[in-house]
Order: sequence, then structure tokens, then C-alpha cells
Amino acid sequence: MVGNGPLPQAGVSRRDVRAQSGPEKRSGGLGEIVFVQRDYGNDLEGLYEHFGPVDRKAIDQALAYYRESPQRIDRRIEENDRIGRRLETEWLASRGS
Repeated sequence: MVGNGPLPQAGVSRRDVRAQSGPEKRSGGLGEIVFVQRDYGNDLEGLYEHFGPVDRKAIDQALAYYRESPQRIDRRIEENDRIGRRLETEWLASRGS
């Protein structure tokens, strides 16, 4: 358990976003919401369900913010994905895979 509720299930994107206690950080962040939203497309109810205990207004605000600056947010998402791929490659190499 994290916070006061059960952990959300990994959704279509296979990303597991964990709600954290405290109003300042309730999900994996803006990039995570945008990333997962791409998998759900226009299915807002599915997106809300994916993030479980995260307030719907917070998700709506994150998506509105993204619509104002998509290029900047997309660059951050791409950079995070690039780093993740590099770290995975290094980890696999360290295991002899």
C-alpha cells in the first residue's frame, strides 16, 4: 500500500504509476500522464481509472498544460525514454545478457 489506497494497476502502457501521499505529488508526473494518455487516446474514463486515486482535476490540468507546450514536454519524455533505454542496456550488459 502507498498512501491510503491500493496501488493502481499497470494499464495499457504497462507503466505502473504509484500514488504518493501529499497533494504536491500524486502521480508519476506530467510526463507519465501524457505518456499513458497516448495509449488511451480519447478514453478519458480509462485514463482516470488507470491512475486510480489521482484526482481527475489534476489529470485534466496536466493534459491542459501539455496542450500549451507539447514540444517541450515531448522533448522531456523522449529524453527520459532515451536514458531509460541506455540504463537498461548497461544493466543487461553487466549481467552478461
